[in-house]
Amino acid sequence: MFYKYLIILIGILTMVACSPDKDDGISYGSLYDSRDDKTYKTMQIGKQVWMVGNLNYNASGSTCYKDSNSNCDKYGRLYNWETAMTICPEGWHLPSDEEWVAATTDSVYTFPASPGGYSLPDGYFNKIGEDSYWWSATEYDADGAYYWRIPRDSSNASKSFNYKTYLFSVRCVQGLLSHD
Repeated sequence: MFYKYLIILIGILTMVACSPDKDDGISYGSLYDSRDDKTYKTMQIGKQVWMVGNLNYNASGSTCYKDSNSNCDKYGRLYNWETAMTICPEGWHLPSDEEWVAATTDSVYTFPASPGGYSLPDGYFNKIGEDSYWWSATEYDADGAYYWRIPRDSSNASKSFNYKTYLFSVRCVQGLLSHD
């Protein structure tokens, strides 16, 4: 009888220890998007709550990589900057450069990348499964905005800028937008 309870206890402890929501002390949660009934995993990074995966809300100004729904299911949608600025669910926002710096330089966490590639406005697609590109809420000038990139073989994020008509992935952060 003792061994039966010991085996049950070991099984319960194994399930708790292997739970994906209790990994390495990282606090996970979820975001329910009532606009399309999708639920996204979230995680606490520093003092902010971020979406773990890329947004996949269908809206004008967005597309699936190579117009394939299976790519949207795996990597989320790609958005132009104007759409990205307003696409996050209520109570969430597109992160500023300041927020990207805080999330990608926190040595305690590895920022979860999802290499959805990018698209040009003419329908040219590139880098799916290789690199992650996300819009920042921070503008470069009237025609351009900043984006953040993490290559497939690296955990180092870099910032650059491009035309607002390009299509990149979106991650949302909980709360009001903090301005740089």
